[in-house]
Amino acid sequence: MSERKIHYLPLLVRYLPRKSEDWLENMSLKGWHPYNVNTSSFFVFKFRRAAPAKYRYVVDFQLIQKKDYIDMYKSFGWELVGRISEIYIWRQAYTDKRPESFTDKNSLKRRNKRMSVYFLMFCLCLAIGAVGLTFSSFLFWNDLAPLMRFERIALIAVFSIAAALLGRIVRNLNKE
Repeated sequence: MSERKIHYLPLLVRYLPRKSEDWLENMSLKGWHPYNVNTSSFFVFKFRRAAPAKYRYVVDFQLIQKKDYIDMYKSFGWELVGRISEIYIWRQAYTDKRPESFTDKNSLKRRNKRMSVYFLMFCLCLAIGAVGLTFSSFLFWNDLAPLMRFERIALIAVFSIAAALLGRIVRNLNKE
């Protein structure tokens, strides 16, 4: 049996932090533990085979990291698994009671709001990109206008679907 496993687009499929946390916990219970978590892990998540363990994972988003952020988590017994851009992944082993990083509803809502703002900014960038590409195609590709109609429509459709999916993510984050 293989000692390593790779999952593609893990955080895109499990876009809610809770879903990502539950997935990582289930993987650890099966003996698969994440390693080498970095910016590329948004697209490719790597696991190593080891003894099954009971870990509580936390996916936390910090657009602007406070000075004592990492030290604070470590002082409460959390281990930094890795960082994917502004998304920090923490874990803590436990046996009986499952540890919580967000001890009250307000801190959980603040985390979800931070992620919502991030997704909304990303959605805005997609929309601006779609509009910019569409208008530039009208301005600069007039000689190819009949040939480019399909591409323009496809481009607008792709960006619209992406924006709709991101809107769904934001709504679900606000429900948690």
